[in-house]
Amino acid sequence: LDVIDLFRENDTRDELGLGVIRDAFSDHFFPGTSTIQTRVRYFLFVPWIMKQLEDKQIRSEDAKRRLRQYQGRLRDSLIKGDEETGVIGYRAGINVLRLPSSVYWNGLRRWGILRFQGSEDEYQRSLDGYYARHRRALRTDDGEPVDGIAVANWDAHFPTAPDGLLEETTFELEDEEVEYIVDRIKMMASHSLLSQMIDHG
Repeated sequence: LDVIDLFRENDTRDELGLGVIRDAFSDHFFPGTSTIQTRVRYFLFVPWIMKQLEDKQIRSEDAKRRLRQYQGRLRDSLIKGDEETGVIGYRAGINVLRLPSSVYWNGLRRWGILRFQGSEDEYQRSLDGYYARHRRALRTDDGEPVDGIAVANWDAHFPTAPDGLLEETTFELEDEEVEYIVDRIKMMASHSLLSQMIDHG
């Protein structure tokens, strides 16, 4: 029985220390990506959802619950758009363990889309303070914060979310979205193999 129990263990120890080498190569060649990221448009979906949260000024204490709701609606929206393969939570539904935001968070920061430097939990806890800083910030005639008093959490050139995002959508990228993603990779990881592959189709 002890031997059978050994087969049940999901041990992720790296006795030879090869994981560090693997991760270094991975980050050098394909920065911001991992094998569980299968659809590029999630790099846009997640910020669009987070920005909705900020626009509605959802409080820090409610952020986790509301983000799970929004990401559940995104899943339903993709299914309604006839997407199946690559939809996070397609089978698990509301009980999905890893939400898109956790899968794509580090990549968003690596590509310079996300400007907030902490974890997703830290981001959620920071929202109340973020709203307060924005309310106090001096603004220009165009409504922009003066001297970066209220630093945005997201890249200023991020594309606008499409209408009906949480009603029906697909993984198909618009031309503007492709240009934005390519620009981010070129800007933040120009010497990577990922960037070279984009150059050569």
